[in-house]
Amino acid sequence: MDDTATAPPVVTTRELGTLACVGVAISVSQFLLIREFASLLYGEEVVLVTVTTSFFAALSIGYRLASRRSITWLRRALVASVLTQLAFPHGTRIAAAALSEQRFAGVWLLGLLAVHALVFAAPLAVLLPALLDRARAPAAREASRRVARLRRCYTAELLGFVAGLLLLTACFNRDPALLLSIYWALLVVLLGLVGARARAVIGVGLTALAAACALPQLLPASARAVYNFKHGFGESEVLLSIDSPYQRVEVVDRPGRGRYLYLDGLQNLNARDLAALNHYITRVPATLLRPREALIIGNGTMSSVELLAGLSGQVTSVELDPGVLRAGERFFVDPRRLGRLRNWSLHVEDAKQFLARVDRRFELIVVDVPSPLTVQEAFLHTREFYALARARLAPGGVLSVQLSGELAANNRTPARVVAALRAVFPELLVVHSETADRGFAYASDALPFTAEQVRARALPSERGLELIEGAALARRTQHATPLSLDALDVVLRRGLERALGRYFEDAWRRGRG
Repeated sequence: MDDTATAPPVVTTRELGTLACVGVAISVSQFLLIREFASLLYGEEVVLVTVTTSFFAALSIGYRLASRRSITWLRRALVASVLTQLAFPHGTRIAAAALSEQRFAGVWLLGLLAVHALVFAAPLAVLLPALLDRARAPAAREASRRVARLRRCYTAELLGFVAGLLLLTACFNRDPALLLSIYWALLVVLLGLVGARARAVIGVGLTALAAACALPQLLPASARAVYNFKHGFGESEVLLSIDSPYQRVEVVDRPGRGRYLYLDGLQNLNARDLAALNHYITRVPATLLRPREALIIGNGTMSSVELLAGLSGQVTSVELDPGVLRAGERFFVDPRRLGRLRNWSLHVEDAKQFLARVDRRFELIVVDVPSPLTVQEAFLHTREFYALARARLAPGGVLSVQLSGELAANNRTPARVVAALRAVFPELLVVHSETADRGFAYASDALPFTAEQVRARALPSERGLELIEGAALARRTQHATPLSLDALDVVLRRGLERALGRYFEDAWRRGRG
């Protein structure tokens, strides 16, 4: 007798639905955890690596638990996990703000990350191996049926993971309460699919509904607590907090101090500095060149667009992150005035791709991007990127770059950026402004202006302007290794130094004192 007619199906529709939900949940929970802790721990590359590693380590622990625990225990663990996640991220932020006041805050915060990774990832990782072990076919068909079952179950989870990515794409740059509410609803459905008791599913569902209704009040309040206590603002208002495909974008207003733009918890700029920053990176070279074609790479707040448009024939902006553009339009510029500019165009794409595909030449290229604290940002400070930009300069054209610090005779970031520029361009002039509190570099095949012409256009309020070129510049960079695609060690090294200094060195000094 053929026993295929009486054998249970390789995998049931309910099991496929369960694993599809698991895949979506893993995709979304990974994003939520990484984005939240990247912001709380300040998103240098070393932090991104640490958070990602924690999530996958928790997944591994979950896989190990699957073979050692009963399905009843796993259901209870999933219920506890969902209930705990309903306090995320507002409870997490308040805990991080409180722990940041403790000595060796880094240890406490890493512990908080480990707990969250286990709560988010381990119960989800348990379900695939647990479901695979539930069904047993007749011995003669055991091997082939288990292979078929594994293939279908894993495919369902993988398709769910892809669906989770699509959900994330739909929620980028929107109110974060939307994604959290959908995610919590999915977890409640998952509890029902794995066979949790009806009372537990209903109770968790009602709790999730109440938590979702409270999110519009809880999310801004918890974000404000992070800036007031962890960042030490004392008093502030978070005007915008959204997750873009690349980072968390937040605009914070400090009474009497203006608005700040934060990317993954790191200060990108504050409104008070924009005038000095834009003066040296944009106005000075544009006034001296009067370019027919000008290109701005970065400057997502678009605060220099109107300035450059008044000094140029045609201005093109390239910005990768639509979230930063949204912050700029709402809080740092007047979009109506930008809309009236007839000689400006905006491209939302990767600057490397833009430079590689266009055949236009620009008399001025302004590179206003964050300091190289992640690999993605560091690419825009490399010798290879500067070579690509040089190929798009018109004869006598100038590349203007902000250095995010003061050029010193060492192997630190500003020196390495300048070394990369010197490896590509025959002529280079570096300016350090005390008013702007950073350095700027003007690079060209043949600079069409002199240091004295730059000095003559210093801000009237300038407290001190240093100009470095020629032999003095060579001495400042003689020990610096140019940033390049095969020499990006500064990203992890600087991030580690900043993290240790932020959380451990100060505590160590206080302890010894």
